[in-house]
Amino acid sequence: MIRVTTLTVLAILAAGCGARAEPTGSLGMQPVSVVDGTGATIALSRAARHVASSDAAATATLQALHVDVAAFAPGGAVPAGTDLVIISGATGGGGEITDVPVFHWGVGNLADAGFQIAQVALATDRGGAGVVLGRTVDAAVKTALARSLSEPMTTVFIESSALTEAAADDPLVVLVRRLGSKPAVAPGTSMSFPQLRRLAPAAWIAVEPATSTLAALRLAPGLRPVPAVRDGRVLRLLRSDLEPSPNLATRLAAIIHVLHPAA
Repeated sequence: MIRVTTLTVLAILAAGCGARAEPTGSLGMQPVSVVDGTGATIALSRAARHVASSDAAATATLQALHVDVAAFAPGGAVPAGTDLVIISGATGGGGEITDVPVFHWGVGNLADAGFQIAQVALATDRGGAGVVLGRTVDAAVKTALARSLSEPMTTVFIESSALTEAAADDPLVVLVRRLGSKPAVAPGTSMSFPQLRRLAPAAWIAVEPATSTLAALRLAPGLRPVPAVRDGRVLRLLRSDLEPSPNLATRLAAIIHVLHPAA
């Protein structure tokens, strides 16, 4: 199992700091333009001082950057006085917010994680800290991915009512392929027990809104022979687990452990 320790992060951070010079000064009242997770450019008259986020990964990132952020429920009312709103790019939306700039978080691939962290840091006048955190996350992710490349191909059942067999460009499907595994996505909401036994997936990933856990799956006699259930290789993921955040490498390590326990 891959373990991302404090010492590992500090070592990566120390190595990354000397790579090249980056602007670390305060923007003050200067205008700033940043790029969000959808590739859209957001122009701010000055760095944001009152940020509201409905995305868990974005909120964790802002807190790591020591940005004062107000969390609100997805689709809920934006707190008064907010000058930058961050919402999940995976769920779309935000069009109803017309009086505050909207930064869509988390759309894209793992290679964009550090860049997106640096961009939101720039938008909140934490540019220097964002560069360091972004490099740290990118280096840890790269290390985690490299450790899975030599592992044998496995079949992975991805359980999610939000996905179909046509979801080839879904971030999780792309990630599973990149990690040397073959994703099997249930059409509609689920496969039948006989279908799952024939598929014989070595690993099972349940993505929200799916709620399957290893304990729950083992209560069904028809699923106990499935290798993933028999061997305990079942993982439940939130969508935000695959988004840029200080915890991304740890989440990725958990996925790799389920796909390739020996990695």
